[in-house]
Amino acid sequence: MRWTAAVLTAGLVSLVRAQDRQPGQQPPVFRAGVDVVQVEASILDQDRRPVHGLTKEDFQVLENRQQQ
Repeated sequence: MRWTAAVLTAGLVSLVRAQDRQPGQQPPVFRAGVDVVQVEASILDQDRRPVHGLTKEDFQVLENRQQQ
């Protein structure tokens, strides 16, 4: 009786491990995406002359009134 229980237990353990290592099984895939938007801006002073020397810190990008 003990021998039969040991064989059944070993068989079940082997079966579970074999299912974990099925050949050809693909790992889960997580898809993600990014939207890149290029914005061209011309900054003019009160006399409509271009303003030079601006950096990214001089600008705010808003989408639906929220800063991005």
